[in-house]
Amino acid sequence: MYGQYSKSRSTSRWASFEPQGGAVSEAWVDGTVNNDRIAEALEAHDWNRPEAKDGLPLADMVYRLFDPQYIKSFAQFATTRKPVNDPRRLAETLDPAGYLNLEFIHNNIHIWTGGLDRAMGHMNEVPVAGFDPIFYMHHCNIDRQFAIWQALNEHNPDNWFDDLERPYDDDGTWSIVKGDRVSPKTPLAPFHKNDQARCFDSDDIRKWMSLGYTYPELQPWLDKYKTGGKFDEDKYVDDIKQQLAKLYKPVPAGLTEESMNADIIVNVTYDR
Repeated sequence: MYGQYSKSRSTSRWASFEPQGGAVSEAWVDGTVNNDRIAEALEAHDWNRPEAKDGLPLADMVYRLFDPQYIKSFAQFATTRKPVNDPRRLAETLDPAGYLNLEFIHNNIHIWTGGLDRAMGHMNEVPVAGFDPIFYMHHCNIDRQFAIWQALNEHNPDNWFDDLERPYDDDGTWSIVKGDRVSPKTPLAPFHKNDQARCFDSDDIRKWMSLGYTYPELQPWLDKYKTGGKFDEDKYVDDIKQQLAKLYKPVPAGLTEESMNADIIVNVTYDR
């Protein structure tokens, strides 16, 4: 399948991929972008299950990422990977309410942007997703959401890279040897931090503001976060939560915020 992308002259999103006499369609070769279909997919909330038409809204799922009653640990927030093999310890490492994570949301947006069923787009496939400029907007937003979660967890500095107790990437990558354990010191190749060919690692970029940038919700130097001329972390965290609620917390028609407090979660854990 990946070989077909070498025939593309432009980016496609939700492009019809119909062979014509053994060749891919001209629309595919020239690139077709159907943003209306992306909007429909984002509204459908099928969440990797095309048969499900009643999934929770995207904004609501994002809002739950930042609610500590659902997600408490780094591993739960960051990855879809099950932390341990030993079922006796599963209860210790997985909160029963932690039924979603940032990677799950990230993956679905790739699919909704690329295309489903008989439609294909670059965002759907890992080796070619970066050829679509929207890839960078999507990943900048994922980085932003990750930074917000870090800011909300500053009171717990050890909430970082939980031990997954087995090699994170069993198959390895072009820069990670098969069977190696990924840690916060694993080089993030090919992103070099000096002229001695040393690469950044996750610890290097944990404090994103040290790299000279931040996000609209994360500006701790603003006067509104000061008490007696000094930075007040409680004010900062409370304001971040208010901004998240304004951006992401939907209140469905006929319901009030109070009535939404009753929330039932069914969480099934399985080894893929």
